[in-house]
Amino acid sequence: MEGVLQLWDTAIHFYVWGTRHAKTLVLLHGNGEDHHIFADYVSRWQTRYQVITIDTRGHGDSGKGRQPWDFKLFAEDVALLIKKLGVAPAAVLGFSDGGNTAIHLALQYPQTVKAAILVGANLQPEGLRPWFRAGVALRYLRYTLMAPFSARIRRSRELYALMINEPRLKPGQLKHVAVPVLVVSGTKDVIRRKHSEAMVKNLPKGQLCYEDHADHFAMFHQVGKYQKIFDEFLESVWNQD
Repeated sequence: MEGVLQLWDTAIHFYVWGTRHAKTLVLLHGNGEDHHIFADYVSRWQTRYQVITIDTRGHGDSGKGRQPWDFKLFAEDVALLIKKLGVAPAAVLGFSDGGNTAIHLALQYPQTVKAAILVGANLQPEGLRPWFRAGVALRYLRYTLMAPFSARIRRSRELYALMINEPRLKPGQLKHVAVPVLVVSGTKDVIRRKHSEAMVKNLPKGQLCYEDHADHFAMFHQVGKYQKIFDEFLESVWNQD
């Protein structure tokens, strides 16, 4: 089912897969992507869970809106959708910037989150490896110089601005996240290992899955492997009820 969450400044497109189920899983994509990136997971999960995918504002079929983008705003959009669909609390899996949104969701709207899986997420731009941050900064500068000449480039600049400026959380803030959280990263990820470890250290119910030779997109290269990791975590959460 495809649906639209109409907000005062834009429309957020979402998709519900599978039948109504007590086990609801919300999937949040990364920067510059849309819900299609989760196609392989949706096809595997929709018979077991109710799966909800969302196009973040400014991505996919969702509108850009009038407000400056940040993860607090993205989290508010997700919280409003979860409440509209009546599926709170839901498990949330966020990839990359989707993971950053999921962190803010758990902090700002704890009643909407049953558990969270954060894949390649970070608390501050400093959590990114220096070589990756340097590349982002160079692209951002290029897009800034070219922005007056192209609407497409202005959008790209906004996307890179998120990586330059956001998020801005302190590790200690994670102590307020009461739900189980699985932090997923790897030796070839763009996220620094110490950063992922600091996140888990500060999460009261945090777990770390750190894979050798895994890059930022490993969950999409090895779907079967990561689905098993995610399922084990999710079932452990739902079995606590």
